[in-house]
Amino acid sequence: MKLDELDRAIIRMMQEDGRRSFAEVAKTLDESESTVRFRFKRLIEEGVIRNVVALVNPRAVGLNESAALFIRASALQLDQVLERLCSFKEVPHVYQFTGDYDAIAIIMGRDVEDLNAIVRRVKSIPGVKDVTMMLTLRVLKSDVKYAIA
Repeated sequence: MKLDELDRAIIRMMQEDGRRSFAEVAKTLDESESTVRFRFKRLIEEGVIRNVVALVNPRAVGLNESAALFIRASALQLDQVLERLCSFKEVPHVYQFTGDYDAIAIIMGRDVEDLNAIVRRVKSIPGVKDVTMMLTLRVLKSDVKYAIA
């Protein structure tokens, strides 16, 4: 889907505050509410906007620890390993990479013991060769907004 400047403006505004009404967006952009509503619906249908969700502070809900798992997997089973990783509710992010590791998964847990239990589950996935965990000391930036030119 090719995005025009109105689509980009709607996305930028909704990234800042997804609770913003279509009427408010329309007024700010000097467009009709029906145009903004139609464009937003189309952006969802086309998969440009994946979802509209509440962004939760993990610490506020007891997820006090996080870590990055650097994972090596069998080339023949890599797709199955990645699929299984993506199914873990404690794993909000999975990235496939080139280089020394096949994937990096970010894990969230209540405490270090919780993280260790998750690591043991990851290691038990058929095709996983090696898992190195790096515990998070500080989160300096955690943002889900993208720079929309």
